[in-house]
Amino acid sequence: MSDAAAFWNPRFAVEEYVYGTEPNDFLRQQAGRFGKGAKVLSLGEGEGRNAVFLAGLGHQVTAVDASEAGLAKVAKLAASKQLLVETVQADLADYVIAPKQWDVIVAIFCHLPQELAHRVFGQAVAGLKPGGLLVLEGYTPRQLAFGTGGPKDAALLYEPEVIRHEIAGLELLHFAELERPVLEGKLHTGQAAVLQVVAQKPLAAMPAVEAGEGYLRHLDGGYYRRLGMARHSEDESEMVVYAHLWPFEPHTWVRPAAEFPGRFEPVTEAEVLQAMQGDQAAAAAAVMAAKAARRAKKG
Repeated sequence: MSDAAAFWNPRFAVEEYVYGTEPNDFLRQQAGRFGKGAKVLSLGEGEGRNAVFLAGLGHQVTAVDASEAGLAKVAKLAASKQLLVETVQADLADYVIAPKQWDVIVAIFCHLPQELAHRVFGQAVAGLKPGGLLVLEGYTPRQLAFGTGGPKDAALLYEPEVIRHEIAGLELLHFAELERPVLEGKLHTGQAAVLQVVAQKPLAAMPAVEAGEGYLRHLDGGYYRRLGMARHSEDESEMVVYAHLWPFEPHTWVRPAAEFPGRFEPVTEAEVLQAMQGDQAAAAAAVMAAKAARRAKKG
């Protein structure tokens, strides 16, 4: 029996679900990003609350955990909802994430020793298909002041800049250190210091492009500069390379050209500059509200 199994089996070998049966709030919020019927890998799944939630959305979920007791509860929870979750009993020190196999990899409060975390996150980056997502939430070292859950050893907690380095090669769609209430069963019990990450594997290698191919406004209100065209690394489909300008942090995207009709309209540089004179926080809030409304209407 591995050290991880020896630690977690007694904790999970009780009738109650010690982290509850409801999914993690951040994962629930981000699940709308997943494609239909996504192939999802959940690392350090525990008792099944997140895996079963995702299976209920129609995804193909594989749950990996070192604990037999935890995986038995995964199967029990899935069966109670007439859902199927594949379970794999393995210590993450031994488990190998196959390259380019997963649409989504989930790591929710999956705290690991630094050397192991380096290897696991490196494999996770390689394990995503082009366009695949890594969704992560965990406690930061600032959590030690709250004492409402998680490891008591700072070396096991998520330092944002370390995680940013570990997942280099992915595009950061969401990367935030914050304090929020984490209320999950009897072991996550209140206000907490967490890191939240959604990162995407690029769909295509960044091409050499000519700048100045025009400015775009997304229907949600964000402004972008179109940089050029690329080809998908696997199927050679046409991609658009574009850089976000306002109101969020500058970053570059590579997305299928087929997504653009109806989502973007051309604008002038003067229009972009005029928008950038406004209140950035208010503009960002308006964009997020528009996105939420569009997703709610779509759903």
